[in-house]
Amino acid sequence: MDIPKLHWIKSSFSSGNGACCEAAHHRTGTAFRDSKNPAGGTLHFARGEWRTFLSAVKHGR
Repeated sequence: MDIPKLHWIKSSFSSGNGACCEAAHHRTGTAFRDSKNPAGGTLHFARGEWRTFLSAVKHGR
């Protein structure tokens, strides 16, 4: 997937112990990564998939 340079946003639930995740919105959806290992891989979600993912996390699934 060819994505231009992304603006990563750290989760507001991130704690001081380094357990953080980051998301970056782009024209086709949202990218998601572990902030402790940004080069370790990125998940990519289409817009509808991102909403479904967030809903599942919020409901403890």
